[in-house]
Amino acid sequence: MLMYIDLYNSLDDDDLKNSEEEEGVVKMSTLYDPKADEADNDEDIWHACRQGNVDKVKELLTPDILLKVDKEGRSLLHWAVDRNHLELAQWLLSKVVQWM
Repeated sequence: MLMYIDLYNSLDDDDLKNSEEEEGVVKMSTLYDPKADEADNDEDIWHACRQGNVDKVKELLTPDILLKVDKEGRSLLHWAVDRNHLELAQWLLSKVVQWM
């Protein structure tokens, strides 16, 4: 949390103004840990979801993992929305309706 606060405090007014005006920019709700992507391999459903690999997520998804969260507290749907993977997010929502 302190790292996030330090990062925010390091931004100047122009940084904040520009980020609010840009449309279509992916904004994350927590400070992203880039090591999370490095730690996973291509077989991992979390990695596939963050990368927007719809086919891999479809191959690996089971009802028991659909609503689970990763070590950052995010579900697969959260990652799909966070990374702006619309097709994947819509498919995951259809699975929630189907399986829940």
